[in-house]
Amino acid sequence: MLQWIRDRFQGAIVWLLTFGIILVFVLGAGSYLFRQSNNSKTIAKVENQVITAEMINSSYNNYVRQNYSGNKSYDSFDLDPKKIKDKLANDLINKTAITKGLINYGFLVTSEDLLNYVKNDPFFQEKGVFSSAKYTNFLKQSQINEWQFQDLLKDMLLVEQCKNSILLSNFVHTNNAEDFIKKWYQVRNFGYVIVPAKRFNQSTISDQAIEDYYQQHKTSFVTPETVSIAYLDVSLEQLRSKVKVNNEALKNYYQEHQEYYTLPELVHIRHILITDPNKSDESRVKIEDILAKLKLGEDFQELAKKYSEDLDSAVNGGDLKWLGKGEIDDENFEQAAFNLAKEGDISEVVESKFGYHIIQLINKRAAKVGEFDKVIEQVTNHYKEEESQNKLDHLVEQLSRDDIIKEDLSKLANKFELQIQFAGPFTSHGAKDGIGSYSEVVAAAFDEQKFNHNSDLIRLSEDRMVVVKAIKKHAAYQKTLLEAHDEVKATLQQLAAKNLVKEYSLNLSKDLLSSTTPSKLVKSHELDWKLVTAKRDDANVDPKILKLAFSLSLLNKQQMFSLENGDHVIVQLSSIADADLEKMLSKQPDLIKNVQKQLGYGQAMVEHKLFEQELIKNVKIKKFITNSEQW
Repeated sequence: MLQWIRDRFQGAIVWLLTFGIILVFVLGAGSYLFRQSNNSKTIAKVENQVITAEMINSSYNNYVRQNYSGNKSYDSFDLDPKKIKDKLANDLINKTAITKGLINYGFLVTSEDLLNYVKNDPFFQEKGVFSSAKYTNFLKQSQINEWQFQDLLKDMLLVEQCKNSILLSNFVHTNNAEDFIKKWYQVRNFGYVIVPAKRFNQSTISDQAIEDYYQQHKTSFVTPETVSIAYLDVSLEQLRSKVKVNNEALKNYYQEHQEYYTLPELVHIRHILITDPNKSDESRVKIEDILAKLKLGEDFQELAKKYSEDLDSAVNGGDLKWLGKGEIDDENFEQAAFNLAKEGDISEVVESKFGYHIIQLINKRAAKVGEFDKVIEQVTNHYKEEESQNKLDHLVEQLSRDDIIKEDLSKLANKFELQIQFAGPFTSHGAKDGIGSYSEVVAAAFDEQKFNHNSDLIRLSEDRMVVVKAIKKHAAYQKTLLEAHDEVKATLQQLAAKNLVKEYSLNLSKDLLSSTTPSKLVKSHELDWKLVTAKRDDANVDPKILKLAFSLSLLNKQQMFSLENGDHVIVQLSSIADADLEKMLSKQPDLIKNVQKQLGYGQAMVEHKLFEQELIKNVKIKKFITNSEQW
């Protein structure tokens, strides 16, 4: 399995190794310079794996760098930090759960597998042979030990192993692909006719027939027991609409939450590194010599490629991309980088815990706070969200008390500034829509023990709760023949029309099968016979009719179905022309191979997605903080 992964995904593996495998599962590119503190709030635990706020904040900074530097306008404030951070947190929790789930499920990457993988990876080879020096240098540059690297590589390979084991199990034979192409791109000729039900709606129903049907189906004309309710609706949406907003409150919120509306200061830098945590004189001389060359006018990027021992950045002339304050795990380096003022400025020799650096400024973006008037829409939304959430939390706490069941509903409404609403009557099957469509509400309304008392707080969704009180019950009632007369008559007319249109359509369909001129036959019935030549994706044909036409065969070439309005449709297939495979291959020689891949990949991806969802569901996840506002 690992050999297949290695052959198929070699490019991806090298990319991960050379451009930041340390943060593979922290949702963003990184380097050994990025800060990795453990002093951070715990957002969640996935089994024994801790997810911290700092991981998400680091990912968010990376998102800002990617989207608000370079070609994009740095003055744009269309980002919503809370939503982005919440999504990043959820993604990381799910990714971690998937990895844990794979281990629980039995996927395994052994130490021997990892060792063989590393030894056979060209990235760690010199002239086709594993180089311990290259491997050691990589770990040194990445500032992680061998065990940390193996853990990261193990997690990545577990995920790839799962994907590829599913891919390997989905094989599509050439004959199947050819047959699929012929059938998928075939052209079908068919005709259809619609028999309208309204032609048969005027059936005369006798009083005797009405009475007979009523007597035989008396139970169908019973008005079931119903309940009417009063309720308090506590929803985030409703509370949000009631939040009063004024300019002073918004300005105070804006001042207290400046971080939401601030784009951080960023620097785009390149550097040259001589790695030496012990700061030897030999390394100092080497970096001083490089600095002297720079001062004499030699090109920074060329010197970085030639001398820098940071292998990640050296290949790109020392480029470290955009960095923000707080991301660099060395105060000296960070201070020197942010002290550079003008494009092209070069620092003196900078000491860090990694060794000696020379830094050049490529570009700089000053921290920018969005002006209140420009971000007022975001401020208003955030303010309303926070106020309504606080109100909701308070209401949920108050309405969850045990003694709430006996309190007067109107007093509760006045106390919590809510409005009593009414619904019903509805049956024990509930209503089609509205509050009565929730099974929890229906169950509470028909709870005999709590009749005329408040229900417990019922959670309808994450952001909506209700307190329900049954205020009136209507007993089941048997309608008299007189009361049910019109209803019975309408029912009999509908049944008669349904039977008549079906019988009529069946006779017409038999005649169509034996007719050599279907259009003339249909016209004699004062109906329209529509002829169609279509491919499977023809947008000009009713999708239901098209789907039915492509489900028929020349042996079973006709089918009839009824529409919701009672009309009947007869579809009759006349001919099938498979796609000309040779003609298609002359234009697309790799068509069969591509279809094989697509069919196999499509099947595999559906299976993989379902498997991932199952893994997440079966892993123990505990969330300690659910909202980025609390970080």
